[in-house]
Amino acid sequence: IMGLSNKSLIAIVGNPNTGKTTLFNGLCRTRQKTANYSGTTTETKIGQAVIDKKNIQIIDLPGLYSLQSKSLDPLDEKIAKNTLLGKIDELKKPDLLLFTLDASNLRRNLFLFSQITELNIPIIIALTMYDQALASNIGIDVEELKKELGVDIVPVVAYKEKDVKKLELAIKKSLEQKNFATPFNSDNLEEEKLLSTVYTQISKNDDISRFQVREYLSHPDQSLIEEEPKLKEVLTKAHTEYSKILKTNMALSSLSRYRWIDKKIKRVLDPKTEKQNKRNERLDTILTHPILGILIFLVLLYFIFESMYTWSGPIMDSIDMSFGWLGESLGSHFGGNEILKSLVQDGIIAGVGAVLIFLPQIVILFLFIALLEDSGYLVRVAFLADRLLAWSGLNGRSFIPLLSSFACAIPGILAARVIPDSRVRNITILVAPLMSCSARLPIYVLFIGAIIEPYYGASLAVLCLFFMHALGAIIALPLSWSIQKFMSNKVPRTPFVMEFPAYKRPRLKNVLIRVWNATKNFVTKAGTIIFIFSIIIWALAYFPRSEKVAAEALALQNNAIPKIENIKENEDESSQLANSYLGSFGKIIAPVFTPLGFDWKITVGIISAFPARELLLSALGIIYRIDDMSSENQNLRNRLQLERRANGKPVYTPLLAISLMVFFALCSQCMGTLAVIKKELGKWSWAIVVFVYMTGLAYLFSFLTYQGGLLLGFE
Repeated sequence: IMGLSNKSLIAIVGNPNTGKTTLFNGLCRTRQKTANYSGTTTETKIGQAVIDKKNIQIIDLPGLYSLQSKSLDPLDEKIAKNTLLGKIDELKKPDLLLFTLDASNLRRNLFLFSQITELNIPIIIALTMYDQALASNIGIDVEELKKELGVDIVPVVAYKEKDVKKLELAIKKSLEQKNFATPFNSDNLEEEKLLSTVYTQISKNDDISRFQVREYLSHPDQSLIEEEPKLKEVLTKAHTEYSKILKTNMALSSLSRYRWIDKKIKRVLDPKTEKQNKRNERLDTILTHPILGILIFLVLLYFIFESMYTWSGPIMDSIDMSFGWLGESLGSHFGGNEILKSLVQDGIIAGVGAVLIFLPQIVILFLFIALLEDSGYLVRVAFLADRLLAWSGLNGRSFIPLLSSFACAIPGILAARVIPDSRVRNITILVAPLMSCSARLPIYVLFIGAIIEPYYGASLAVLCLFFMHALGAIIALPLSWSIQKFMSNKVPRTPFVMEFPAYKRPRLKNVLIRVWNATKNFVTKAGTIIFIFSIIIWALAYFPRSEKVAAEALALQNNAIPKIENIKENEDESSQLANSYLGSFGKIIAPVFTPLGFDWKITVGIISAFPARELLLSALGIIYRIDDMSSENQNLRNRLQLERRANGKPVYTPLLAISLMVFFALCSQCMGTLAVIKKELGKWSWAIVVFVYMTGLAYLFSFLTYQGGLLLGFE
């Protein structure tokens, strides 16, 4: 923000979900995430544009519905409002406001516009979503709208370069001519007369706008009096008169604004637009129905999980074969260097490959989320969720952060910033890690595919995947209810308000960018954290190395030992692994997890996975690779199926698989998530609380699952 005072400053202001961030990207030639739900812009963003060979600073303000928001803790609203009023330190008052007006939702958007017309700042309008409005048969007479609002209006499709160029020319003209919009005037003559009288008395003070005076008259703001003590007597007296005029019903002032809006849009909208609105209303009647809407959403979720499970099979097989070929190819270049060959094949390739093989499920999951998000459907689901979440202390605004946490808890926690109620925001952050993120998905798919499906078939396998994702959410609700009982209930709940955007066909570019970013983040994580820890886990499992075992392993690899001796070799390798640093450590702590059905190998995998959940697969891939040198052509799924106890029975039974998945569905094994919780809530104690309660829940429910299954006769 430093150094902006000498440059022209343009503030992009508008309702949430009106294309502000996309427009900001186009003007500043930057890229940021855009989404089709309210509150995308959770932090103020400042960029630089070059217009007419001049450097212009552009600030992308958080979305607003009104400048008179009285939310409990209006984080974004406060930033935006104070910027517009020139109350941000080291940031001057904007020279021009670029108002984003959604062509498909004029009435809602113009409410905020009616307020900013009273700020004494030049305004230009970017008519966004114009192509979607035309596609939806929403006809707007742009020239007539210019006359009605008294400002220049540029229809734009924010991602099109030619439209951005047109907007830049209009900005240049507006900065030179300083065109002010026609200020809003109430149809209540007494209200306007009083406002004009008061404003005339204080008009010498250029820092106070008509809007601030009107706001004080309806909702007295002590900060205005503190800044200008001489105004106290005038404003206090005027507030009393104002209350009498509106008969203490301050909502009448808002109704007056809507009457002002309706008169203007009636002259500019094509009558056919009403048909489009009715179509949206008919769809909303079905998709937001309290019962039918929820059933539709649950069916849609089941379809998504079935697609993740079934569509990805052939691609996973191809990835598995590719990693097998890569391991063999690289291993053949190391000759007799058994340690280096094992590091590459059994450590790096087996460790990283055990995670990346599940990349197709991640891609499919994010593909569906992006499609639903860009279509406008997820906002409706948030509306439905408000009714389901209210009893637990959460509300509809919690839905988007919680849904985001199914992809990754970190952006989900950050998305909670848009929740104005601090109590609801804190509860949302504390339970967000319970949502089954994409890091848990590979674990579910591995054990469901290797153990559950062979016993019970594909249909129950998909149902199991669905249940594992739902488990954390099911537990999160009563937990949220419990948490709110320990928080102050003195502050009333703020109402849940969310605008429904028009239904639209998802843009392929938006969807692909979202999927690409998610895929890149997953692969990057595998290429850094998982790569490093795979080497560490391999070293702990490989050393200390017995010279006899090493010599026999090398001979076996060179086909110098008859195949009849393979069994003895495998026994030696198992003994080597059991006596390694990793094996010794696993045996020490194994009794803690024995009641859950876990042996020392699984226990080692759990401990190894505390930095990141995906490391369980990496650890098991390395352990079983080293444990059986003859299994080079077997993937991890096959090795789990072949693993046997001392009595010859399978180690990985359906009961054990479910117990293990339940543990990972609820445990807190992600250092990045804990760090973000500390950042958002301000104390490490909150991160520790999350780690302790989630680990406790994971152990408890896994214990109940395994021991309960044994009591029922399952093995």
